[in-house]
Amino acid sequence: MERGYAVWGIDFAEPMIRQARQLCGSNLFGVGDVEHIPFPDNTFDVVVSLGVIEYLESDEQALREMRRVLRPGGRAVIAISNGRSPLLRLDRVLRRGVALLRPAYRLLKYRFRGRPAPSPETPDGTVDRSRYRRFYRSTWLRLLRACNFEPEEWICHGWGWLSSPLGLVTQLLSMKQTIFGRGIERLFGRALLAQANDRFVRSRALNWLAAEHVFRVRAIK
Repeated sequence: MERGYAVWGIDFAEPMIRQARQLCGSNLFGVGDVEHIPFPDNTFDVVVSLGVIEYLESDEQALREMRRVLRPGGRAVIAISNGRSPLLRLDRVLRRGVALLRPAYRLLKYRFRGRPAPSPETPDGTVDRSRYRRFYRSTWLRLLRACNFEPEEWICHGWGWLSSPLGLVTQLLSMKQTIFGRGIERLFGRALLAQANDRFVRSRALNWLAAEHVFRVRAIK
């Protein structure tokens, strides 16, 4: 929006829309469903979908809706979780381990100390990340073409927002990485750092580690 583009946004959760309006100072955000996008055909030049597809039960309807609202030759930028990421698999193992140890922890904390255990917490509406789906690049490319999208580029992204106790480590490393990156930028310059990052996210030797793959595709109409 700061560069002069007309931007609209939808999300299934009303609190997310409220937050987007506050952050961006715009009312061009509303509650909506990616499988039934509330805009006419051929509306947009670009559609961006990040952190959405993996929480749906299927992919085709959302992809067809994105293509419907795109103008001929319009682009979509779509992120999917990486089914081969070892970090996501490790996160799942650790999360299950914590769940198995929780009853023993509660026993030690309350019963052995003679205190009544509180009732289990009720669900707070947060997303259960253990239930979202994993994707594989070759299968995903076939699906994109079947939905009349032509893949143009893809990159690896992120090392996973871990929902196990390693999430705290991830947060710490992220902060350290930001500080380290700023130091490198001052030492070598922004252009060189951007070039190195560009090579890194396109490295076939490393992209299998990433938690997500981001695709840019063109709508064929």
